[in-house]
Amino acid sequence: MRLLCAAILLFLAQSATAQETLRRVDLTPKMQRGLAADLQAQGYNCPRAKLAFVRPPSAYGNVIQIICGPRGRDEIYEGTSFRLTYHPNGGVSIVPCDAYTCAVEN
Repeated sequence: MRLLCAAILLFLAQSATAQETLRRVDLTPKMQRGLAADLQAQGYNCPRAKLAFVRPPSAYGNVIQIICGPRGRDEIYEGTSFRLTYHPNGGVSIVPCDAYTCAVEN
């Protein structure tokens, strides 16, 4: 599951141009569950990944931002935004968003 989500998101990240700051990704239910499972495995409270945005790549790999919410409802939780960096070696780094990690670059 994790590899499928990572492969799809990496493809979308690579297709983004340098001009784009954020681009929303429509998540399938399978992707929502897989991303939530990745976050939960790292100890974060994420019942379901609700929104995803492709961000410009960093020096460490392709980056997406995930916002979580409850299962079965069209809501998001405040303060549940995470930055996921997919490294070329197959690893992923997850950090909660703050003013620095998820700042929109001008």
